[in-house]
Amino acid sequence: MWIGTGLAPRLTGIERLLVDCVNECAVTCPAEQTVLVHEADEWASLLPSSAKVIEIPRRRLAIARRSPLPGWVKPPALVHSFGSPPPKLRGAITSYTVHDWGPLRDRSIPPTARSAWTAAMLRGVRAASQLHFYSGSVRDDAPAVFRPLIARRRVLLGLPSGPRLAKSPARPSRRDADSVLSVGSDVPRKRFGLLAEAVEYSGTLALTLVGDGTASRSNRYVRGLGRVTDDELSQQYSRTRVFALVSEYEGFGLPVLEAWLAGCRIVISSEVASRLPYEIVQDAHILPSGAGPEQLAALLRAAADQPTEMLAVEYAGIGVLTEQVRQLSIH
Repeated sequence: MWIGTGLAPRLTGIERLLVDCVNECAVTCPAEQTVLVHEADEWASLLPSSAKVIEIPRRRLAIARRSPLPGWVKPPALVHSFGSPPPKLRGAITSYTVHDWGPLRDRSIPPTARSAWTAAMLRGVRAASQLHFYSGSVRDDAPAVFRPLIARRRVLLGLPSGPRLAKSPARPSRRDADSVLSVGSDVPRKRFGLLAEAVEYSGTLALTLVGDGTASRSNRYVRGLGRVTDDELSQQYSRTRVFALVSEYEGFGLPVLEAWLAGCRIVISSEVASRLPYEIVQDAHILPSGAGPEQLAALLRAAADQPTEMLAVEYAGIGVLTEQVRQLSIH
């Protein structure tokens, strides 16, 4: 049995990866699946018909306090939560993903919201016998209060599933030579303002932003698209020459991996580079800490002028959660 919990109604990069995890389990693992989501109707067309979908409260702590599941399951079973603290079930491995520590470190988030995130994450880490991180850097970046708890638990490192990232979008014969793309919600730590300044300073580049809140940034040099569908995002990756993510902090930087697999040239901040696999970083243009728009403009221009056919586009990452479900189902 595989029980995935905590899928939020908004289809962000993380949620897309988790949908892949559920679908991959349905195809490759002979396991019963129950998926707990915050709004069942939003996920009906995305999750496999074989999975039992149960709607849960949106408050993160509510799922742990009032589980809609029975109190005991027949092993082998894995109960894995992607955000909300996992419900405790006797006879099951209880597992919890920590995407990143951004909500605890982002000072633009109100203190009450940060406190709620901290309480939910502490509950999740304490409830789980196994923790999952996208990379070792996320584990090592844990705030001091979490470190003793992490040290006493089994840890899985890596992306939860693989199919979406293993299939890069179709590559057109021509890309927009002066195009720059960045993907993410418009929050201060993403530094979209710095990107916009750099593009304006260059005088030749054009920036496209995709994600919540980005539509309001549209001007002569910037096109903000807001939220887009998966197909539209894939088209953006395949048309653009340069992908840039110059955040002050990232847990993993999943859009960078997607863009790299799509054949984009990569410009990232040193903070983002420290989170990513070596395969990507070795070919990326890296912005040092404290650099301004002039230095960023020069890196964007250099990346745009670099031939795309030189890219290496293989990534050896595996689906650590789906592999664990497969092993459990075998035994």
